[in-house]
Amino acid sequence: PSPARDVVPQPDGTLLVLANRGLGTMVWLIHPPDDRIADSVLLPRVSRAIRTPAGDRVYFPVDSGLVGVRGRALQIVPSITLPRKPRAVVTSPSGDRIYVAPDSTKEMLVVDRYSGNVSSHIPLPSPALTLRMDPTGRYVLARGSEGDTAYVISVSTDRMIGAVPTVWRPDLPAV
Repeated sequence: PSPARDVVPQPDGTLLVLANRGLGTMVWLIHPPDDRIADSVLLPRVSRAIRTPAGDRVYFPVDSGLVGVRGRALQIVPSITLPRKPRAVVTSPSGDRIYVAPDSTKEMLVVDRYSGNVSSHIPLPSPALTLRMDPTGRYVLARGSEGDTAYVISVSTDRMIGAVPTVWRPDLPAV
């Protein structure tokens, strides 16, 4: 019905298709190879999608926090209100924790997805520009805003355990 601006593949083979509609974003659920829309939901205007590895939820950063939907049924889940706009977001491999780098702050927030509350504040030397989870799910890497530095955050303790001088490349953290 409208031009698509993003496609979010799901682990079960379905696709979430995003399109701008007025002041919001329309999300359509499609089951390939079928070309009809199986379900849809209208969200506030969003710029990107973050899928949990299990594919059960998809989160969308907005100015006030995160809005989310269940990926298989497009049911809206309770919004997560944050003190600042999220700059970067990544989920733990199980999807139970959401790591958020708020805009212009020297910290990372850990959000419990079940309660929707911030469970930890992790201080950082500078604001994080981007976040990545390592392949084993043991560490979050945060790209620092000063120099070529990656902050290493332990998922088990929710603490920064070090900083590594490195160029932020597409293959990080595959070393």
